[in-house]
Amino acid sequence: MQWAHFGGISLARPPLSHTLITLAQSLKQQGVKISYDPNFRKLMDDRYDTTLRQMCALADVIKVSDEDVRGLFRRGDADAALQQLRALNPNAVLLYTCGAQGATLFNGEQSWQLAPPNITVIDSVGAGDASIAGLLFSLHAYPERAWPFHLAFSVASGAAACLAAGAQAPDLSTILPLFEQLISN
Repeated sequence: MQWAHFGGISLARPPLSHTLITLAQSLKQQGVKISYDPNFRKLMDDRYDTTLRQMCALADVIKVSDEDVRGLFRRGDADAALQQLRALNPNAVLLYTCGAQGATLFNGEQSWQLAPPNITVIDSVGAGDASIAGLLFSLHAYPERAWPFHLAFSVASGAAACLAAGAQAPDLSTILPLFEQLISN
């Protein structure tokens, strides 16, 4: 199974955003799974709403943080904003990260929540990116595993990113001990 990941400010800047949406549509038609992380930035105002709807409709997996949904939907209530996002594509698996509170994985009517492992955070920059990368790695490497397994790998990956300064992709030797800690509890 092949995956393509889209996100960040590249989708907030026409004409590049139009090119990327066209690419995502083409890949989806070819059977490639689409992952989408809008990763809210201030330039994503109401002009971004169409892109958000289009990409959510294409996505098999959506990753969003509590801060992202508040910004994307211009609401202070993260739970209400999350429901708006889920309504855009109820069939997409949704990874919802909430920093030190952990993450929730939604798949249809089912959901799983997991607190992060106990670590000393050096820097949280890149934790969200590492979380979605961990989820996609787990889905690709272990497609037969259950959703709680994938969530644990995602949370361990996000936590591992917090163990170093700056946005650095954690390696498996850093992720696996945290993952083992999570699944042994």
